[in-house]
Amino acid sequence: MINFGKNMKQNNKIEKEFSVIILAAGKSSRMGLPKLSLRYNENKIFIEHIVNKYEDFRCKEIIIVEN
Repeated sequence: MINFGKNMKQNNKIEKEFSVIILAAGKSSRMGLPKLSLRYNENKIFIEHIVNKYEDFRCKEIIIVEN
């Protein structure tokens, strides 16, 4: 879900505030673990990496849907 309602001004640039919904449901039958907990690298799991990227873009709201 993207919210284009409000503008933010930063460093003379106009940016849009936005929210995101991450659909992170499902089991990995090959790996035997929920997809949320699969490793991205030695420090993070995939969902941490994805959330960190949206935080880097100053996402106003992050909603994670899981089962």
